Amino acid sequence: MPLTSPYNFVPINNTVYYPAWRKLVSQDIPFEDGEDGYIMVTLRNVSPLFTRNGAINDSDQTNMEEMSSYDFIDANQNRRYFIPGTAIKGMLRSTLEIMAFGKIDEKQHYSNKTFQYRVKKIKKTYRNSITDMIRLEQPKARNEYDLSETMFGTIANDKSLKGRIQVGHAFATQLISDDDLIKMKGVLGQPKASYYPLYVKQKENPYKDYNTGNGMAGRKLYRIHASHTTMPLPPGNANDKVIAHFNALPAGNTFILRINVHNLKKVEIGALLSSLTLHETNDAFHNIGLAKGFGFGKIKVEKIELHGLSHQTRDYELAFEQTMNVFVSTYIDNKIKWCETEQMAKLTNILREHEDKEVKVMELGNGKTEGTYGYYLSKRNFENREIARLRESTIRVKSLINPLSVFRTTHTDDYQLVNNLVIEKKYNEAITAINAIIEQMTKMKLNHDEEDALKANVEKLQFEQIQKSIEDRKVHEEAERQRRLQGGLAALIEEKYENGTYKVTTMKTCFSKVNDWLKKSGKSDLSEQEKDVLKHTLTRIVQKPDKKEIRDLKKFSNKLWQEVVKHLGDTVATELFGMLN
Repeated sequence: MPLTSPYNFVPINNTVYYPAWRKLVSQDIPFEDGEDGYIMVTLRNVSPLFTRNGAINDSDQTNMEEMSSYDFIDANQNRRYFIPGTAIKGMLRSTLEIMAFGKIDEKQHYSNKTFQYRVKKIKKTYRNSITDMIRLEQPKARNEYDLSETMFGTIANDKSLKGRIQVGHAFATQLISDDDLIKMKGVLGQPKASYYPLYVKQKENPYKDYNTGNGMAGRKLYRIHASHTTMPLPPGNANDKVIAHFNALPAGNTFILRINVHNLKKVEIGALLSSLTLHETNDAFHNIGLAKGFGFGKIKVEKIELHGLSHQTRDYELAFEQTMNVFVSTYIDNKIKWCETEQMAKLTNILREHEDKEVKVMELGNGKTEGTYGYYLSKRNFENREIARLRESTIRVKSLINPLSVFRTTHTDDYQLVNNLVIEKKYNEAITAINAIIEQMTKMKLNHDEEDALKANVEKLQFEQIQKSIEDRKVHEEAERQRRLQGGLAALIEEKYENGTYKVTTMKTCFSKVNDWLKKSGKSDLSEQEKDVLKHTLTRIVQKPDKKEIRDLKKFSNKLWQEVVKHLGDTVATELFGMLN
């Protein structure tokens, strides 16, 4: 049986991220890239929910009468329930402190008063306080604003800073009758820091305590229960002073809240949105209110609408991720990305669903009973890491930075070149440019389906261009044929170039055109006028014969002279042959 617990810890980051603009924040002087607007958020409580209408002291749970959730009476005299904005703000701020590698607030995650009370109860005094142990985790934390303080404000260390985020109440959209409320009774005991097997960082045998430990386990988060299930509260020992009575809101209600933002930079808006969506981790949940360890208060962000802001949700979250990537690679580990850090993995996996057997509470025990913390303090069980550690899924946060999008963004000039070549109808050059892009993407193992489709489209345009060129040439040739037919044989064999020289300079070319003329005109023989034209052309040729043809022309038996006899007769042929010699 493995170690179980309703909570787990996100390791404390040793290095803190301090935004470069932290000292420039102002309510009156906006950033050049600062934005104002508001975010409408729709929440749904997946499990029963209870946020007490009033403060509760965890160390003094005496005189607990029936507690009620936050509500008000509307104009129609209906009771309307809501989740207070302070609770939601605290939830988002705690999440952001983890995601943005912020400073740890010991008061938020640990209670020194509770710790001392438990230590006294078990009659043991430890040398180190929780504050001492936390300082071992963040020894270089400076008295400066981290990102959550820069955004939400702070009054710590006598350096007050007004926040630029206002979180409103989350009002239920439907009426909830008294009959729908879930009546609960039991002990709302909180985990105690004296449970050092979990609270103190453990690396090797034997277990470390507050005397021997070298740091705290991390920021405490309650693990998410599966589905909408809850676990019964402990009945207590019949001491009514520690029994809590409260009415929880049933699961499945929708809540709407408004978050106003003032003078936030793009990366800050992204940080806020990533805190809401857990960086688009769809199978993770937030939890809020009392009895979280028993499965109460599990909530899901259903919808986000941006108003008055310049970009889309994912654009802002992407800017935040890119900023954190730079921080992690510079100060933490240049071999990993922000999404791959232990902090992000633990955060999102703790907030994923767990089976009931994983989240049940264990007692301190006597070291002999399996299913108690004491049982796992023994040497043999500590050495068996499979059962001496809280098991958590190791699913990584999915990066919003798509390598394909990054490639296309960084190669915009190459894509623009292709576009320009297509506009200029230089399709062959455009295909060469696309092939160069595809070759780079192949080396980087990137999907290039869109580029293949682009290439296919350009090849289609090129084919259409070639086909049109062929058709145009056919039309031109036909027009030329008609022109020549209209111009007679002279237009064929007496045609000149622009410089005035004749195109037909050999007897072979001349008779080729004559025979073509007879074929196209449908004649079997030349007219007398056409014979005169032919004689005139042949006289020009034999007076200045082509050097490559002169040898054939000097033989009267050559087939060229037979063509002369055929069209003009022996007498004209003999006369022309005499001009040659």
